[in-house]
Amino acid sequence: MAILPVSDALTIRTEGSRVLLLHNGALITSMPWQAAIEIAKALAGAARLAQEMDDAQRIIADQAIVRRLGLPIGLTNNPRLQAEALKEAQWGDIRRYIPSISVASGEAIGTPALIQDRRKGDHHGKPNHQ
Repeated sequence: MAILPVSDALTIRTEGSRVLLLHNGALITSMPWQAAIEIAKALAGAARLAQEMDDAQRIIADQAIVRRLGLPIGLTNNPRLQAEALKEAQWGDIRRYIPSISVASGEAIGTPALIQDRRKGDHHGKPNHQ
């Protein structure tokens, strides 16, 4: 039997292949270990979403910085937070501190084109002998 105190009032115990959830020593529920694993996964997912909402302003600010720098990194999959971060990157105070990444009109970007010297002859550079 394993006893895992979660808080002062909440305890999780195992008895054989069952998992027990106790509140102040009173049994709340008893379940097979498979159900406990599924509940734990669901709780962890819900906790991550709640944490994301709790940290929303920080995530928006961080994502705005990343967007303003032009980095292809996403800090969240939440479309509402991404939209807010985009607005902040485009119109927020961050514009004063991180200038827009742009290219001067005379600069060349990318891979230069390959220029081939075609001599007399066929298209493969071999002379035509007639």
